[in-house]
Amino acid sequence: NPNENNSSCRAAYSRLTYHSCAGYLFSYLYLSGGNDRAECLDSVETYDPDTNVWSNLPCMNYPRGRFECAVLNDRLYACGGSDGRRELDTVECFDGSKWEPSTRMPQSKVT
Repeated sequence: NPNENNSSCRAAYSRLTYHSCAGYLFSYLYLSGGNDRAECLDSVETYDPDTNVWSNLPCMNYPRGRFECAVLNDRLYACGGSDGRRELDTVECFDGSKWEPSTRMPQSKVT
């Protein structure tokens, strides 16, 4: 409730990024990729709301910004985007421990 004086704070995300993608899987918030003003990122971090802690996870196979994420069948999918030089038609999925390539899209897609 925004009208209540709530003294508990949520842990701040460790870096300034934009064009990242987020998904909710296994009771965690996943924040992946994006740009940090200098380059596209392949980094992935997860937030655990129970412990209020951000943690690093295995990087995606491709750096990407301006892409879409989806959760389907207990997997987080990263689709399309840009690596800073070209638009991507690649898709990769995270199963909770590692990223694996998935079927490519028929054409590149940037959001």
